[in-house]
Amino acid sequence: MKGTILRQFIYSLLFLAFSICPSTSDIFPGKKHFVRVVNDLDAKRLDVHCYSADDVIDRTLSTKGEQLEFEFRSVVNTY
Repeated sequence: MKGTILRQFIYSLLFLAFSICPSTSDIFPGKKHFVRVVNDLDAKRLDVHCYSADDVIDRTLSTKGEQLEFEFRSVVNTY
């Protein structure tokens, strides 16, 4: 009887944990993301600055229609 109550409690905690996580979250490491930035500003430049622990992207899109594309993979760190 005591084992059944404990098992039901553990299953309830697991259900609660999975229901709280959004379905679109990046809980799966290595998911690939594609980013495209397009300058659609009339006669204005667009400064783009993106960074991570490993890389820095620092570009200026100076003309209308100029674009920058890059990909990255999400990483989940456990401490």
